[in-house]
Amino acid sequence: VPSSGVTVHEDTGGSYLKMESNGDNHTIQQYGTTPAVRTTTTPIVSVVVRSHDVPGTHEWVRVGLYATVPTNAGLDPAALGANAIEFRYAPFFDGTVKWWCVSTDSGGTAQSTDSGVTFAANTRYRLQIDATNPASIVFRINGAVVATHATRYPTSTTPIRWAAQIGAWNGAFRYFSWGKTHVTSD
Repeated sequence: VPSSGVTVHEDTGGSYLKMESNGDNHTIQQYGTTPAVRTTTTPIVSVVVRSHDVPGTHEWVRVGLYATVPTNAGLDPAALGANAIEFRYAPFFDGTVKWWCVSTDSGGTAQSTDSGVTFAANTRYRLQIDATNPASIVFRINGAVVATHATRYPTSTTPIRWAAQIGAWNGAFRYFSWGKTHVTSD
């Protein structure tokens, strides 16, 4: 369900929901699902996203599967919470302008991997989280495997839900678009 600040954006890549942070410090705009899946149902989450303006160091974007949808405090990998799998752009915490692949286990211990893919302005990305193998979580960007997590990921029986968020700390208005979201599970 989209929150306020969401409009439709069209370009040659398709239709997207364009999210706008409201310019307040620590703002969160999000949309996502309330139905939950479990890793035992071997979910695959595929999302096409599009950046707009030049990303700064005090903005953040996240998309993933969560037992509890995190707040902006959860951007710190140590504070993400238990049973989460996400793609994240948060240079304030991660120290780079790249997409990060992050997962946590039932105790909230995180495994974080730099995807090697730079988050750039006016760029379309196909993000995929593949939990079809019970022994690991595979992260793909634009079809290429960028990380595999085999030690820190949600328990197979924990309900997790899909969510996407955008936020800013510096009071700037930021835009990000989400489209073609597909969640499958057995």
